[in-house]
Amino acid sequence: MRNHAATCSLRLLVSLCMMSLSLGMVVPAAIAQDSQPSDMAETMRDPTARTGIEQDQNIHDDISLMLVNNQYPTNGWLKFYQKDAATEISSKQINVSSQSSYTMPDMSGVNGIDYHYGQGYSGTYDWIPIAWKSQNFNVGGPCDAAWSLSVCRITDGGSFGAASSGVNNYFKPGDRVTPPTASGSSSWWAIYHKSFPVFSQVVRYNANGGTGSMSPSIPNISNLDLNNANRYGAYVTLSQNKFTRAGYKFVGWEREVTGTVFQPGDTPYVSFTDSPYDDNWPPIFKAKWEKAEPITIRYDGNGAASGSVGDQQSYKDQETEIETNGFAWPEHEFQGWNTKKDGTGTAYQPGDRQAFSADTTLYAQWKTLNATIHYDGNGATSGSVGDQTGAIGSTVKASGNGFLRESYMFKQWNTKKDGAGVAYQPGSDITVPESGMTLYAIWTPVAGTLPATGGIGLALALIACSAGVLVSVTVFMIRRRRA
Repeated sequence: MRNHAATCSLRLLVSLCMMSLSLGMVVPAAIAQDSQPSDMAETMRDPTARTGIEQDQNIHDDISLMLVNNQYPTNGWLKFYQKDAATEISSKQINVSSQSSYTMPDMSGVNGIDYHYGQGYSGTYDWIPIAWKSQNFNVGGPCDAAWSLSVCRITDGGSFGAASSGVNNYFKPGDRVTPPTASGSSSWWAIYHKSFPVFSQVVRYNANGGTGSMSPSIPNISNLDLNNANRYGAYVTLSQNKFTRAGYKFVGWEREVTGTVFQPGDTPYVSFTDSPYDDNWPPIFKAKWEKAEPITIRYDGNGAASGSVGDQQSYKDQETEIETNGFAWPEHEFQGWNTKKDGTGTAYQPGDRQAFSADTTLYAQWKTLNATIHYDGNGATSGSVGDQTGAIGSTVKASGNGFLRESYMFKQWNTKKDGAGVAYQPGSDITVPESGMTLYAIWTPVAGTLPATGGIGLALALIACSAGVLVSVTVFMIRRRRA
């Protein structure tokens, strides 16, 4: 009986403990559920992100789940909004599931802001989105207002920072960010986080009576420190002018409102903000023009056989587009234009844009497509060999010899007159060089041929020969008589 009573008492005690534990679990779960914000209840542009917790209903089966140490959020979301802080861009939402990092989305789908629609300025917007401004976390505080620090305490704000800093961090598209962490007796916790677009002013251009089009100038944020040096803005490089105005030359960019004149390459300042406004000093620049002196650009065929390019009427120091070639020269290829006939001046290609300060003539530059191989008799007394013409770099056969030289026999062709160069036999392959070449006939004297002394020398030789014969006959006759 005692054992049975003890057993019953133990079972009753365990039951009471379990009921107490269950009641302790159910109430917090309800509080946690109520603490999770609905979309309707979220505060617009609240700088601090919401968090929430929920206890595992099977926590009593595994006591190890009760201990959480610097754990990443296991549930919740990161949402991204338009400028109005109310319109969510749902395609960019990131659902949280214990990731150790997230990638911030691009700015596609975020609306730009335009306060000068239809006023003739380049581009579409005065402000364009460049980054995200994100809520931070109540580091050191409870995960939820209804809970104690021992249940769930935020230990680190991750990349998003702490609310105590008073600053909301900016993030560029593609940045990898780390979520906050928490510790306590909860098995998991959730975050409900918002990000809003940060905008940059856009430099816009006005043709101011000119024609053409230009793209606006925007800052390159890739190397900017948006959370420190460039928190409120950056410098932007003004573009080269692409507008034209007949009879005028471009002298700079005049900032509207102030009238200050800038030059292409100068760097005015533009602002960054998450609340774009209609600025009284917008970075809008209009082309400044001055009356220009007329000049003429002429085009010379420089040896061309046919064709023409008309003169161009332009203005001093005003960019002009170089004309396309209209000349033709057989066996030659057009290479471009040059301010000097021999190509030693300034070279231009058709379509280049150039400003000239005076009347200018541009000369066509040509590349020869064929070259000539010339044959030289090199002392020949008669005969000839015709020139060969071939495409540069092609292979031709060396011509046969057609020259004659008295008392000599043809040996070969050679690139040097004395035979010390490259030798070719008739019919051998020759690669046509770009500048052409001359081949010289090389000769060998015919064996047994008397040297051609000519004139008096020949007569004296014949006399000497005859005298020698006469003396020999006389000596022979005297010897015969004596005998």
